[in-house]
Amino acid sequence: QNELSPKIWDEKPCPCGWRHFSGYCYYFSKGYRTWEEAKQYCLNQDSELTMIKSEAELQFIEGTIRLNHWVGLNDLQRENDWKWLDGSSVTKTFWLPGEPNDHGKEDCGEIKNGRLNDMPCSFKQHWICQRAP
Repeated sequence: QNELSPKIWDEKPCPCGWRHFSGYCYYFSKGYRTWEEAKQYCLNQDSELTMIKSEAELQFIEGTIRLNHWVGLNDLQRENDWKWLDGSSVTKTFWLPGEPNDHGKEDCGEIKNGRLNDMPCSFKQHWICQRAP
């Protein structure tokens, strides 16, 4: 084989155990962590808790998971001012009907039934990391 020919056949866009969608790699956890622990886990993997920016991304995630998962969304800086980890605002139509409702100090975001919901950050559940390939 000559050195200039690309080795396309063994190049994968994402690390083993990650799923590729629309230019990003997604890791769907099997374990359970608090929101802060999940955020740290993603950082340790050179990634972030996922930030959902499109309806297509929401549908991809909904089609992949069966249980609720943490995402990179919270209102910890200012109550009811929901921001993704990159500081951008959340699309209001992504919320479940009647959410966010801050029922019992719910300051962290999860994906539930294909939409966003607020949950107490101390709750332990699955999470989704996202990174560029």
